[in-house]
Amino acid sequence: MKNITNIYRFTILFVLSIALIAKVAISSCIESSNVYLPVYLSEEEFKSAITFQPNFTVANPIEIHTMDSYVYIVDSNKGIIILDNTNPNDLTPIGRINIPGVNSIIIQNNIIIADSATDLITINIEDTTNPQEIKRLSNILSSNVKPRGIWGNKVDESQGIVVDKIYERTSGCNDTITSSSDSTSFGCTSNKQDTLNENYNQLEEIERYFKRMIVIDNLLYVINEQNILLVNIDTFGNIQLVDKVAVEAEVSAISHLGDRLLAGTRRGVMGYRINDDGLSFETSYNYQPWQCQEILFKGTTAFTIENVNNKCGANTNLLEILNFENIDNPEKVSNYPVFNPMKIDVSDTAILIADKDKGLIVLDRSNIQNPSLANQIDAPSPISVNQVDNIALLLSKNGLYQYDINNLNDIYLISYFPF
Repeated sequence: MKNITNIYRFTILFVLSIALIAKVAISSCIESSNVYLPVYLSEEEFKSAITFQPNFTVANPIEIHTMDSYVYIVDSNKGIIILDNTNPNDLTPIGRINIPGVNSIIIQNNIIIADSATDLITINIEDTTNPQEIKRLSNILSSNVKPRGIWGNKVDESQGIVVDKIYERTSGCNDTITSSSDSTSFGCTSNKQDTLNENYNQLEEIERYFKRMIVIDNLLYVINEQNILLVNIDTFGNIQLVDKVAVEAEVSAISHLGDRLLAGTRRGVMGYRINDDGLSFETSYNYQPWQCQEILFKGTTAFTIENVNNKCGANTNLLEILNFENIDNPEKVSNYPVFNPMKIDVSDTAILIADKDKGLIVLDRSNIQNPSLANQIDAPSPISVNQVDNIALLLSKNGLYQYDINNLNDIYLISYFPF
């Protein structure tokens, strides 16, 4: 009997040991950590990095701009891609202006105004293949190279200026997934690699970069965390910091209507009156689901989007249309349910929505009290949309699509430029 009891005890201990080992093995394979590693440039490298590169790759496109017959695409933290769109049927690549740490730009009068990590710069692009830096305001911005997660290594300022980030995920399979903007390598094999790839794509969902800068008359207004910087700019691209206005909360988007500047924050939209001597606080719109978003105005009609992923309290994905005739008390006009809206633009006849899940959503604008679906174009994970002369330019991580939107019921692809 004693031997049977001992055997029984041994069997129980053996089973428990196997279970514990299995639990540890399973845990080690499913647990993971997601971190970012900073990429540095020395100050000398950073300030001499504005160069032209005829051959380029596109890593993380986030914004699209147009001027004259050119298309400018912001490649996050890398630079600005220039395409000649003289013939929309055949986009011609010009090259890339390398700007480390760039995420937001304005283009006017052949001058690019751009953020570059901690600096604000202006660049003359009269000759697109020979960009010339005009002026640099150093260290006036908090670094815009921020991870969505956490830094894996504490930023060491002695190593230089942080101009980019590398994503690293320890998969738990004793492998590390490391991804820069240009390449990704996965250590796990078989089905595990596919699963990790899918998780990586979800975690690395392209960030929404809202409007960070706006020019009104001869002043440039720039978001800098809980401040709005006022920068004087002349026709030659010379810039000078003239004022800094503190905001109650971190600003995520900036818009403009008449003599009002609207700063979107998580605590609400702050309205400032634009005076000859700067900005004066006028009103707060308190909590609104669209409060963190960029607002696009056509006259006093405002178009904006709500997205449940923007951490501003929106509980649904919507296009929101508002009446700002009484700027102190905007009224809701209508809304339209969407799926994962990234950016919008508005033409004379249409509302264009780059929806990451559904492609290009085109709404008939003729009755804003009841916008209706005119068309929906399948496109892989669009990021941004812009329309010029009845051509919709749709930006995705895969490339740039151009559509003829003269007839909303018969939209067709004009050209595609792959990245």
